[in-house]
Amino acid sequence: MGHQCRQAFTLLLFIQVLGGWPANSAAADRFGDIAVVPQTVVSGETHHGYAEHRVFLSNESDTKSHTVALAYPESSGFFGERLDRLSRTVKLGPGSSAVVVLWQPPLPVYGSGFAVFVDNRFQGSVAPLGYNKHARPESLRHSSEVVQTIFSSRGISADDFNKLMDETFGVPFSPMKATGPPDNPGNRGSNGWAPVATTPATPQWLVLEYDPPVVAKQVNIHESGFPTKVVDVTLYDAEGKVLVSMPGNAGTHRSDVTSIPFSTTERPVAKVRLNVTPGVPGRMPQVIDAVGLVGTNQTVWAVGAQSSQPTSGGPGLDPALARRFGIGGGATRQCVRSELELAQWSDSWLAYSAFDAVLLTAKEYELLPKSVQVALWRYAECGGCLVTLGPVEVPEPWRSGLELSSEGGEIVPVGFGRCLRFKEGEFRQLTSSQGRLLSESSKLSASPWTLSALSDPGQANAQFSVVANIKVPFRSMVLILLVFVILIGPLNLIVLARLKRRIWSLWTIPLISFAASGLVFAYSFFSEGVTPHARREGFTLLDQVNHRATTLGLAAFYCPLTPRQGLQFGYETELTPILQLNYDGRRGGRGRELDWSLSQHLTRGWLTSRVPAFFRVRKSESRRERIRLEKSGDGRLMAVNGLGAAIRNLQLTDFSGRFYTAANLPAGQRGELKPDPLRRSSKEMPQLISDFYRQANWGPVDSHREKFMGVVPPPGSYLAWLDDSPFIEPGLAGAAHEQKSAVIHGFLNPQEDAP
Repeated sequence: MGHQCRQAFTLLLFIQVLGGWPANSAAADRFGDIAVVPQTVVSGETHHGYAEHRVFLSNESDTKSHTVALAYPESSGFFGERLDRLSRTVKLGPGSSAVVVLWQPPLPVYGSGFAVFVDNRFQGSVAPLGYNKHARPESLRHSSEVVQTIFSSRGISADDFNKLMDETFGVPFSPMKATGPPDNPGNRGSNGWAPVATTPATPQWLVLEYDPPVVAKQVNIHESGFPTKVVDVTLYDAEGKVLVSMPGNAGTHRSDVTSIPFSTTERPVAKVRLNVTPGVPGRMPQVIDAVGLVGTNQTVWAVGAQSSQPTSGGPGLDPALARRFGIGGGATRQCVRSELELAQWSDSWLAYSAFDAVLLTAKEYELLPKSVQVALWRYAECGGCLVTLGPVEVPEPWRSGLELSSEGGEIVPVGFGRCLRFKEGEFRQLTSSQGRLLSESSKLSASPWTLSALSDPGQANAQFSVVANIKVPFRSMVLILLVFVILIGPLNLIVLARLKRRIWSLWTIPLISFAASGLVFAYSFFSEGVTPHARREGFTLLDQVNHRATTLGLAAFYCPLTPRQGLQFGYETELTPILQLNYDGRRGGRGRELDWSLSQHLTRGWLTSRVPAFFRVRKSESRRERIRLEKSGDGRLMAVNGLGAAIRNLQLTDFSGRFYTAANLPAGQRGELKPDPLRRSSKEMPQLISDFYRQANWGPVDSHREKFMGVVPPPGSYLAWLDDSPFIEPGLAGAAHEQKSAVIHGFLNPQEDAP
């Protein structure tokens, strides 16, 4: 009877937390008293930010508490730069439950399954219900365009999205893409027809039409990528009679053109039919860019086309494969649909950081819990793009930045990102011009996450060096080794031979070796010591109205010895390591581990002795720091520094539009704001903020000093330059050598800071 009661209790608990067994949840796996149910957030490909993994845990015991630890993946393959383990430990009281979230940073995971530990004992594993590829470098290897990943609610159909993109940019790899002259520069692109690779291979055909027909003596097949497997070529006149038929290997292939000559046709050619054998699924798509008929004086191109697969390029080609081989077009825009109901959406902005746009209707937005709405605005402030079908109210202090668009949408700059609002309430009502505006907005959000910006630690070290010189002391080491070889070899033996004490070599050799090792250690210790070096700089938007801080920046660490404690950051911080990515995954690289139990704890593999580590930092958090305005007894305007660090320079515009400056204002102190009537620039701050987000590296901040120092902040805001970085946590304990600086663009609260 008690067992039945516990089962009933668990079922009710699942219904309450999961909303009645949603479609994205599997049946529970039970390990003693613990029930485990993995959940799928999205199924698809993402390329940057943090991917969210969810597991529902329930303790079915009425009396016992249990400690449950999850580790993902259960086992990891040894491939390049990777993430070997995500882990989190929670304690479940009797009859309690929890939704455990693991965020995967932008490093690939080569493995699957959640390992389950109950009370420090391995119990087994559970398989995730869906599979999401995240931060796989091979999918971006040859991509020349920014890949846009758009996250949509369940109320928006992915088919409707694809249809709108096809109407806006054209269907990729359709037969009509093979008409006209060659237009695939660099031997890559989507402006061509691609036969669908099927298993088993099914022959396909492409028929091209020429108007007016032309007398021809040669056909030129322009291709992209690898040569297509053309079985045969047949030419027809206007009445459909065969003029010429020849095998596809009858000509010569040079560069990306296959030329097949033949005797000049008796009648004009109206159609050309190519019978093609598709390639192997999963390999390079074979694209026919154009087919030209060479006449007496000119080359004529097709004006119409049909094929055995009229939409072969759309549904038949894997988007990841298209990006892998540099095929552009619609493959650079993908829509991943939420697998969760609105009530289950995450209230952490990190859950949306992997997406370049979040798309939902205004009605769905109103149904979201308040905490989820705040998370979406935080996501937008961090550089994301929030797209709504129908009007939604933008929070302060961003309401004044409304921009009207001619494409039928309203763009509102929100922090480092934007909100795009369409008047239409349904996605099917959007026009091609609105589809282009949606794509351009998500592309702006995706622009800082190109492959080149994420994989060049050498460039990061040149622009953001954490130590003055990280070169290996080659000459000194060679000199020490040379002296060691001379001492332990000929000199030692000669001296012992003269003393007739060769037997002493049994203790002189170890002694000299010990002394040489001590010399190397002493040289290393006195040249670098054992104390780590760190550098952190950032640009922060400080919203004093909502007590929220949004920061973009860089953090770098250099450790003479690998620290055991690793790095620790908060739950609201996104870290993107700057690494030299390895595409084939078989050479170099190392695994890393991350634990989310008490904080974002980067444990093993992130720091290596004498090798600098660089991270791009993006975060949104609740903060109470502020600058407060006061009026002195004699009417002067005073600023109270509540930013927690000394202000080097301060530029402030009050709500009436008057401009003030101040300098050297200590933390916690107040100083006079001196009026400055000269407006030195007409540049708009929102554009500078947007440009800062889109650049490859978010720092160092002094490199942007000239741009921002010549700009007057908008009314009710300020710019503060600090020789500290209060909004980026240190990350590494015990770093005695720290370089810190920050720029704060703050927004005053009109209810508190309008003297």
